[in-house]
Amino acid sequence: MKNYIFTISVIILLCFGSCKDNEVAYFNRTILLEKVVSTDSNESFSDMGYQVEKRMLIFPDSIFISGNSHVVFVSQVDSSIFATDGKYIFRFDKEGKFRNRIGILGHGPMEYQNIFNSSFDTNEENVYLHVGNGKIYVFSFDGLPVDVVELESDGYIGGAYRLKDGFWAETLSYENGKNTISIIIFNNNGKKRDEIILASFDAGHSPDYYPYPIVNQQGNLVYDYYSPYTSQLYNISSEGIKNALTVKGGKFSIEGDKINDMDYKTDNRNRFVEILDIHNSEDAVYLLYTIGRKVYAGILDKTSGKCVFNGHINNPVRGGGIQISENSDIKTWPHCIWRNNIYSISYEQCNGGSNSGTNENALLLILKNNKQ
Repeated sequence: MKNYIFTISVIILLCFGSCKDNEVAYFNRTILLEKVVSTDSNESFSDMGYQVEKRMLIFPDSIFISGNSHVVFVSQVDSSIFATDGKYIFRFDKEGKFRNRIGILGHGPMEYQNIFNSSFDTNEENVYLHVGNGKIYVFSFDGLPVDVVELESDGYIGGAYRLKDGFWAETLSYENGKNTISIIIFNNNGKKRDEIILASFDAGHSPDYYPYPIVNQQGNLVYDYYSPYTSQLYNISSEGIKNALTVKGGKFSIEGDKINDMDYKTDNRNRFVEILDIHNSEDAVYLLYTIGRKVYAGILDKTSGKCVFNGHINNPVRGGGIQISENSDIKTWPHCIWRNNIYSISYEQCNGGSNSGTNENALLLILKNNKQ
């Protein structure tokens, strides 16, 4: 009888554990995409402990912000919020008032055509703009030119960022029909100091044909880097490169040798999940992903391991994205997360019913985490 009761108890515990596991989408620094995709939850931000603060962005008449502008960094030391439209860096105070613009368009010294990426050193109050070809222009927070650094590399540099004692960059090299993706560490003068190879694969195209990584600056000169080739999120700082998260696609994984086959991806969009953006904060993981031709957003609570939000969203840049509350027409995607607070730029609904990127309706949205 005791053995029978013990056996039944074990079965009940196993069933309970199995049911519980079925709800878990995040465990042991691993994201289970199948669980995220299958989650039907649209919990509001207020239910998740966030309070919404809206602040109109105030500009001088000579400055215009475009509809694809988004927040890229929040400085606690300088009390500034930085946004970019790919041409300039816009600096605001915490109330949304414009402070100054950083960068110079043109073809002369310290001028450029596009900003490929940017990084921010709060301690030195410098902005590092990667303008292509491994060339980095350094400006002060006030927008004054400071320095130019050229990174020494034989490969194609997809992105370059500042470290406390140098720089790091993702490089893609193409040789003998093989692409190799590496993280290169440089010293302050742009000389190569170290190389960490992440992936190497047979290729039929040059490096700029393939998917770009996802990079977000998480703190002062600390970065999260997601590689679609390894399905890993790495944390990169002056202390080195560490694995922060693993993404397991399950049945939604694209076959490893097909990740670069654009014809295959076009014909089989419903068979795999492609991650468009990922933010790893202290309490949650925020995913932007696509299945087929639709974009979805998922929020995973690290404490419970559950996916507390998952839903189809609109364009996440031009004011589309996650609806903050049932009574609000304002939607946003977390462009920047700092100390579990979410910072975004969004646009109020115009009378015509569409969102438009103009100074008159540009908003700074701050979702403050009340759990802190």
